[in-house]
Amino acid sequence: MNEKTFSLRRLYNISIFVLVVGLFAYLCFSEHGLLDLIKRSKELDKEWLIVAVLAHFLNLFIDMFLIYILTNKASNEGRYRFKEAFKSSLVGQFFSAVTPSSTGGQPMQVYVMSKQNIDGGIAVSVLIQKFLVYQTVLTTYSATAILIRFDYFNNKLDKAMWIFTMIGFIVQAIVILGILLFSLNKSFVEQSIACILKVLEKFRILKNSESKSQKANERLIDFYKGNHELFKDKPLMIKTYLLTGIQLLSMFSVPYFVCRSFRSEKANFMKIICAQSFIVSSSSLVPTPGSLGAAEGATGVFLSPFFTEDTIKSAVLITRLISYYLTLIISFPFSRVAKQKNKT
Repeated sequence: MNEKTFSLRRLYNISIFVLVVGLFAYLCFSEHGLLDLIKRSKELDKEWLIVAVLAHFLNLFIDMFLIYILTNKASNEGRYRFKEAFKSSLVGQFFSAVTPSSTGGQPMQVYVMSKQNIDGGIAVSVLIQKFLVYQTVLTTYSATAILIRFDYFNNKLDKAMWIFTMIGFIVQAIVILGILLFSLNKSFVEQSIACILKVLEKFRILKNSESKSQKANERLIDFYKGNHELFKDKPLMIKTYLLTGIQLLSMFSVPYFVCRSFRSEKANFMKIICAQSFIVSSSSLVPTPGSLGAAEGATGVFLSPFFTEDTIKSAVLITRLISYYLTLIISFPFSRVAKQKNKT
């Protein structure tokens, strides 16, 4: 790593740290923030907060279970244990939360799964198919929300926010098409890899592009083998889509339960689920770890109709504490795999 790259990375990390600290301080110490909430914490219904935490735990559990069943099917061995899926899932959760646009989660999962005696090609096929299902179900939620609640949110939000949300929805659709093309068209992928490697060799970034292309194609054999095992099992794919639907519903329901904890008369399950799908669509466009800043801003905008001016800041913070910071705390012990990887 050259000095310029190191400096840019350090600057980025410092910027993210300042953003986190500044945002947290604002939500805590500003008027009607967390400190004001603590002073009147007796007004909160604690039972609904417990339900919100349990909903988030259900989200995490389903993620683990999906890795478990998909890996056993793709490897066609049935030897992958749930405790291994538990570790792989939390590694993915942690590195997705601390890297821009969640780009670090899946590579680290592939590394961990390879250490668990799962072939790299199989691991990649499992994670890509899982991601494809996730994006498809998320896009379905967003499309449904647009259809059934368009007038409601159109009247509540400004045009700029709507445009940002629609762009997020379109990006989701493009991602799905890209994954499908990658998963189903082997010749296209092989040609693309060969072309990219030749370009890198031409610019003297890479040497021996043909041998590296051959090695990549050998890895693709395991990838498409795993894909074949997954696609031919229709009941498994149906189960995967249903479980992912429940997973997203549990994740989207956290702000609803938070709303109920504030004893809000505006709490509406369907409207908040739709709002949360818009939040995920819009905030995913911002390349910060865990969509920091964007997620809090979008949450404040889309959930504002369900809270008062006195409670919205506290509600945003509690929602993010459960859905983001709690995940970081739970998965942090598994961040050691990065140090282990650097030593190998």
